[in-house]
Amino acid sequence: MLDSQPDMLTTYQARPENWMRPMDAPTPVKLTPAPIRQLQLRRAGVLGALASRTLITQEDQQTASDIPFKLFQPSHLRYYLVTASLVCQEIGMPDRVIDSTAQEKTSFVVRRMMLKNPTAFGLNNPAPSPDENPSLYDEYAFVEIGGAKAWQKLTNVQLLATNEEQNPLFAVNFTQSDTRRRRLFGGLVPTGKRDAYHGAAASADAQAALPAPSGQTPTVQDPRLEFQARRVFFGPWQQLVENMFDLVDKCEQDLALDSSGNNQTSQRQLLGKTRLRLQESSWYLLLDFANFLADQLPNLIAVLEAGSNGSSLTYEKPLFDALNAVKLYKDSTIDIAQTLQDQYGVKPLDSLGAALGKIRKFKPQLEAATSAYNKSGRGVDWPDFLFPLVDVASANCDAGNAAPYLSIVEPSPFTPYGSTMVNAGAFVKEIESLLTVLLSVLPYKSATPLPPVPLNGLQPTRIAETGWFVIRCVFERPNCLPSPTPLLSDPTSAFQIAGFFDPDAPARPLRIDLPIDTSPAGLRKFDKNTAFLVSDMLCGQVKRARSLGLGDLIRSVLPFPLHKDLDVSNDPCQDGANPIGMICSLSIPIITICAFILLMVIVSLLDFIFRWIPYFILCFPLPKFTAKEGS
Repeated sequence: MLDSQPDMLTTYQARPENWMRPMDAPTPVKLTPAPIRQLQLRRAGVLGALASRTLITQEDQQTASDIPFKLFQPSHLRYYLVTASLVCQEIGMPDRVIDSTAQEKTSFVVRRMMLKNPTAFGLNNPAPSPDENPSLYDEYAFVEIGGAKAWQKLTNVQLLATNEEQNPLFAVNFTQSDTRRRRLFGGLVPTGKRDAYHGAAASADAQAALPAPSGQTPTVQDPRLEFQARRVFFGPWQQLVENMFDLVDKCEQDLALDSSGNNQTSQRQLLGKTRLRLQESSWYLLLDFANFLADQLPNLIAVLEAGSNGSSLTYEKPLFDALNAVKLYKDSTIDIAQTLQDQYGVKPLDSLGAALGKIRKFKPQLEAATSAYNKSGRGVDWPDFLFPLVDVASANCDAGNAAPYLSIVEPSPFTPYGSTMVNAGAFVKEIESLLTVLLSVLPYKSATPLPPVPLNGLQPTRIAETGWFVIRCVFERPNCLPSPTPLLSDPTSAFQIAGFFDPDAPARPLRIDLPIDTSPAGLRKFDKNTAFLVSDMLCGQVKRARSLGLGDLIRSVLPFPLHKDLDVSNDPCQDGANPIGMICSLSIPIITICAFILLMVIVSLLDFIFRWIPYFILCFPLPKFTAKEGS
């Protein structure tokens, strides 16, 4: 286009669109042969070129004002360039020559426009866009602080902020219609970084949450260490405890409803299978925790694997003692270790520290496991020891001994818990106490690279605010005296960036890749890296929906006297008088499996009537496509 019809560039200008009202396709470029093009350039005059550009500009002003100016992502089959010319402020605006030998270069920056007073606007009073009223907004730069990205408020928008993220520009030369040789700079707008832009915190919050810069003595522990410890061990451990309590409660309720005891056999089988899953999950959690300790506290894990008394340890000694204090519960009537030995024929280890010292030897077997654990050990060389992180004292479902047990005994501050347990809260409190001891001995800065602080661990920057952005082009001239300061252009029109599932996005082809390795060894590797922000009202509605059963739905459509209305109250979640929301984290790959299975179940049921499956599912065999490497 620039070679043949450079005046058509403005027809490619991005405009507001959605999937129902897409942009009109530009007129196709007529590829003019070089001799004819040269003849046209000789015949064209300055007035003719100006007239053609004026006509095009008038046509471009016809835009859909009721649609927000939103840029879509590459997944929506949309790509955007920001273009600019670097010219001298002289008559004719000649191109400014870039002297690369003097370290001159061009780039562009993405700036965020944030409302100065966001509380002044709401659903019934939406804020105008920055183009409509720029005085309502402050401009923020996307900078790096302590290894993390954050938005930093600017006092002078015409200056480049320290450590501000810069994006590259490329140059294209072309001949204008008035025969002048010109240069156009362009750069790809990074719309794919929308989540990074929206999730970045304000600079003050980011600085408080990060360790000291390199070369300085750190005063605040890297928060990623705690996130990593919770992700690999303490968080899943707490979930095991809570799930076990829910199972036992349901078990006892079912027996209470069936006084004849007909369900006792099936409930006993259910508890037996659950104990197998608890032990299998415990092995994998122990392995991940041992690997974490090997990275951060190598002396501690070496002592645990050697089986010594820990006398050689220094600052790690409190954690060594705490790990060895975590033991299976035992009193005058209950002995979980003996119960496990009678059921599986293997004597459990004495403490959590002993289990951590042995688990890494079985890493190859655990990583290669393709079947679930059973007490016979058939098919997989499972570890030769037992140490469930939570267990029940009896294989029978009865109110006397079916409660979950875990014992954290001396030294202080741990206290023994056993049959006095009535809820999972006390267990979680003790697990948090162990985490506190771990954090007290961890280094301020990780010895190995850690993932960044996850999105749900950062303070969101004005969640309800619409994200508006502008772009400024930058010309750096460090050796230009007496004014070496970089020059910034005026901003572009303010725009939004569409999310991946934006409802206005153009239709796009999708291919959903399900997880390949769906064994327990493979599924545990998927991080809970997707967060849902749930308001207090939505939290209350979800809690109310969870309490509804099939009987409630049936009774809501039955006539009197069996009719019962559904509870349609709208009570938000709150802690006392304070409303609270939630941040729910989950792993998208694992949820994808569940959604796919549910889709197949529903479609298979409806296929008896409608015969849908042949029309929207097509599967091809892939020979030698296996989940495990080396199989």
